Amino acid sequence: MLLGAVVCVLLIACANVANLQLARMLVRGKELAVRSALGASGWRLTRQVLTESAVLALLGALAGVLLAIWSLDAILALSPRSVPRFQETRIDLAALIFTVVVAIISGVLVGIWPAWRISKSSSLALALHESARGSSDGLAKQRARAGLVVTQVALAVVLLAGGGLMLKSFWQAQQAPLGFDPKNILTMTIALPSARYNTEEKGNAFFDKLLPKVAALPGVAAAAIGVNTPFDDTEWDSSFHITGTPPYEHGKEPSAEMNMVSPDYFKVLGMPILRGRAFGPEEAAGRQTAIIIDESLAKKFFPGQDPIGKQLDNNQTLKKDPPPLTIVGIVPRTRNEAPGEENVEKLGFPQIHLPVAQFPNEDVTLLVRVAGGDPLSLVNAVKREIASIDPDQPVSAISTMEKN
Repeated sequence: MLLGAVVCVLLIACANVANLQLARMLVRGKELAVRSALGASGWRLTRQVLTESAVLALLGALAGVLLAIWSLDAILALSPRSVPRFQETRIDLAALIFTVVVAIISGVLVGIWPAWRISKSSSLALALHESARGSSDGLAKQRARAGLVVTQVALAVVLLAGGGLMLKSFWQAQQAPLGFDPKNILTMTIALPSARYNTEEKGNAFFDKLLPKVAALPGVAAAAIGVNTPFDDTEWDSSFHITGTPPYEHGKEPSAEMNMVSPDYFKVLGMPILRGRAFGPEEAAGRQTAIIIDESLAKKFFPGQDPIGKQLDNNQTLKKDPPPLTIVGIVPRTRNEAPGEENVEKLGFPQIHLPVAQFPNEDVTLLVRVAGGDPLSLVNAVKREIASIDPDQPVSAISTMEKN
């Protein structure tokens, strides 16, 4: 839709310049008529008009390229870094070639109508006759210019209609339920270096110490960690299979987003447990693996059944013949990505939450729900607690869930 809006703006500009060109050619009608009478061919006059239009278009393209080069850094600095691949925007050779091609096409579109009018010998004769009479405009001229104005108005209406539809779609996307409460949540990324945390036990021990310390800070309601949390930069999806059911055909296995979370994750995000229970101490490393699914997976794959106690095959580990994953709870579906992105959000995958203690990851998001006030006011306090466990452990991507 955005590309269509750009095309409409370009066509409006072309119609506007064509109108100006036609007016200019009509002013030069006597000159062109005299040149025609002296032997200038219609093709020569047409070529002159098209050349002038092409030069105007190329000069406009050059000005646009220079403006784009000068303003690109400012645009990138002001744009949200969460927009996919926007920071990779560059003006390369392909962009310059495309600009030149569009400029040439625009020049032809701008000049073709005035050129056609001038190439007609009858038009030139009429221009000379009207000039001799002192006439400033004729009926044919008025019709031509009116036609271009009508074209501009029609394109503007199309552009306004498209813009209205885009605004409506954006508003509807913003009103879509998130499935969680993003307010008053501090987020930051903690990436444990593998040189110091070279075993799962060391990583689990770090977070087992950190989360109680952060949760005990004044003003903190709850703290948790997660992988593939809402609106982060991680996308993790995997196929799954319900234990005891016939295998799917190759390539037709259902897939789900995989989120690794700590026990208080749902409390931090304000997500109710619709059925069953949340994760607890029983989901420690080495114990039976439990999972929590979202309501979309429950409705689609367990219609008319109680999914609690059902099991999925464990394909999330390299261990041989691992025990299955037992469903212990159901939570609402969350919107994990920005609407319209080319990602798993657009594919509508259901979500499976696994205990992070049993599926540890070196790169996690720390989420801290505050009781009130600005979540960013707790950044220094959280950093101090991290430093008390590991003085060399850095944090990054400090923000709030609402800003993400």
